[in-house]
Amino acid sequence: MTTTDPLQCTHEDARRVNLRQGIALSTAAKAAFFEEMVSFAARFGARDRLAANRIPEPHSTPDVRGGKA
Repeated sequence: MTTTDPLQCTHEDARRVNLRQGIALSTAAKAAFFEEMVSFAARFGARDRLAANRIPEPHSTPDVRGGKA
């Protein structure tokens, strides 16, 4: 992108800028963003919805929680 006019920005230019901004973030900022996304997903029950749809694997170990084998 050679121009600073935002109306002349192509999709590829915007994608490149977005990638560069992500790379420029500090590790602490990346970890904070990840933690925020995990808490957001947990708050809205994403894990529970996924667990309800999960098919038990045939080679998985039995669930021994609650005294059942």
